[in-house]
Amino acid sequence: MVFEEKYFSRFLSISGISREALALYSMHFLRNFAVGLFGIFVPIYIFQNATKPVIVSDIFLSNLLWVVFYFLAYSFSMLISSLFLGNLIFNSLGFKRSIFLSILLLIFGILFLVFSEKVFLWSFLSAFLLGACVNFYWIPFHVFFIRKANQGGNYGKETSFQIFLGNLAGIVAPFIAGVVIYFSGFEKVFTISIAFLLVSLLPLFFFVSEGLHRNHDLKKIVSGFLKDRSSRRALIGLAGAGVEDTLFGVFWPILLFLTLMDTIKIGAITTISTFLSMVVVLWAGMIFEGGKNKKLFEWSAIFNSLLYLPRFFINFASGIYVLDILDKLNSKIYGVGLSSSTYDLAKRFGDSDFILIREVVLHLGRVLALLASLVLLLFFPWRTIFFLIGAISLLNLLVLKEHSA
Repeated sequence: MVFEEKYFSRFLSISGISREALALYSMHFLRNFAVGLFGIFVPIYIFQNATKPVIVSDIFLSNLLWVVFYFLAYSFSMLISSLFLGNLIFNSLGFKRSIFLSILLLIFGILFLVFSEKVFLWSFLSAFLLGACVNFYWIPFHVFFIRKANQGGNYGKETSFQIFLGNLAGIVAPFIAGVVIYFSGFEKVFTISIAFLLVSLLPLFFFVSEGLHRNHDLKKIVSGFLKDRSSRRALIGLAGAGVEDTLFGVFWPILLFLTLMDTIKIGAITTISTFLSMVVVLWAGMIFEGGKNKKLFEWSAIFNSLLYLPRFFINFASGIYVLDILDKLNSKIYGVGLSSSTYDLAKRFGDSDFILIREVVLHLGRVLALLASLVLLLFFPWRTIFFLIGAISLLNLLVLKEHSA
């Protein structure tokens, strides 16, 4: 034990990572693996659910609308909880208990998703639970990360390492899930996911310390940020990120399923593209450390927007593979740039205040995006959604402009 402690301490000293930061990274890795097992397949699960009522004569459109309704309930739950949870998390619960509660809500959300296979109405209780768990996890995690993970300078290296670990979890999770779903169904995947979620809590409770937190008046925080012209630009950019993240997360898995018609293939392409993007993540972290190479971020964001155009017409497997790989490689460049810029802005504007307003804006963007998608689906071909995502994604550049100001 003394031997292990000695070399573990030496590793921490050489890497520059604190014990608490390592615990946060470990927790985040395990949670990402658990969520990665089922995350990309949830839209497909809802789309295929045979117990759904038919709400329009076109069965395909009816299935797609139910997917949007599910994620609208999920996003609305995230928005409502972000408006009312601030002081509960900071004062009453604290960060550790908040993350513990988020894991419990996530587990119950998964269970009700399983129950929805027989009674579809349970899926909406699942959506509300899964939406509520988001803020209980991400608000404490982001503030913990800002306070405990920074090794000096900007957040480029730290952000890239966080995303790298998320990718590491994402390499095997989708493929394992695809195989398990193919042979045993969704229920087995959900069970494995629950086990990993419970294990993810251990590093947090054993190695991360927590101090006292001040009161947060969300109404005053929102008012203050809206009066500040410079912060308004960043918030609009973050709303754009919420729009892109939600619509891509809903409609890209559906396109994958309709083109490949095989959960193993969907899991495999997600695994391959994630693996190839891992090196890019670490390289991007070094590039953005110290605020370098803003032009790279700009070009990457523009290329990301253009990558949505082929999704309107592509309908063959090899094209899907190439598109997904290009998207994963490029998105890691602008994703690291966006995340590290956000953490830097949080340091400038007040870490916990900025994280609270960030969550509200992201979730507002998600709700508005899904409402807009309902209108588009009723009047235009469903793939028109990808044009909307491509255009809105350019708002991410506003975060960079404010970060550079």
